[in-house]
This record gives sequence, structure tokens and C-alpha cells, in this order.
Amino acid sequence: MKVAKKIIIACLMAGMSHSVLAQTSIEKTLDENGVTACRDEVRKVTKFLAKDHGESSHVTWHTTQPNRRNVSAVMMKDYSDGDSHITFNMNPEGNACDWSYTETYFVPSRCTATREKMIADADFVTEMGDTAIYELGALDYYLTDLKQGCLVTKKESSYQ
Repeated sequence: MKVAKKIIIACLMAGMSHSVLAQTSIEKTLDENGVTACRDEVRKVTKFLAKDHGESSHVTWHTTQPNRRNVSAVMMKDYSDGDSHITFNMNPEGNACDWSYTETYFVPSRCTATREKMIADADFVTEMGDTAIYELGALDYYLTDLKQGCLVTKKESSYQ
């Protein structure tokens, strides 16, 4: 018996405004499959992540205890110059809900310019290999120079 179930949701049309949509693809998948744990957090975080961009997702959840175990999803967020990949995790903990997301995307400029443009107020934390790590409030940013630009990874977690 499989413990996890995976479903691929059809892509929403690129450029379609999320303010018009009632649910994100993650919300819709969980609702259609009876996963009700952490609904407020899922709604708030996934709507924040999707903003006004088209998006689609691939969601995994526990089939025998869906409201007591981890939910994991990869959301693809549409931009005019390419997609970002967002990994979203949610875990019910009693009456609380822990969640985290990591978003990764490419910027066609050097990381020094990307940092100045996007996160100028961030504090430098450390380096891991060729990756500089910055902190801005609750967000961690990882900037890695590539030959033709910068790989940006943004991470946020909430433990309740």
C-alpha cells in the first residue's frame, strides 16, 4: 500500500491574475482530497507565494493520516522571463502548524548587482562555497554566481 499520493495539477494559464482565483492549485488539491489540517496557513502562505502570477503545483501527502502528517508541494510560479520553483512544506503540530518554503530562480545579472537591487538592506551571514548567505528579517537569501547570472534561493520558516 502506498503511504503517499502524488497528483499533478494542470497548469493555470500564465499571466492569469491570482486575485481572480478563489484558490491556489495547492489549496484546490488538498481540498479535493480531504486534507483539512492547517487550512488557514496553507491559504495565507500559498496565496502570498503565488501573488498575481499563474502557477501550478505537484503535491504529496500521507494517504492514511493526511491531517496529522506532512504535506509537501512544489509550486511553479510563472514570470515573463521564466519560472521560479517553490518548495512548500506544512506539518500539523497539535493545534499549531509549522511551515516553510524555499523559492529558487535565476536573475540574468551578477549576484553583487542582484543583491543591491533586491536586498540591499540584508545582513551578510556567511559563505558556503561560492554562495553568499544574507538575512533580511525572517528571510534567508542564498546568492550563487553563475556564468550568465545569479541563482537566487529565498527561504522562510515558521514554527508555531
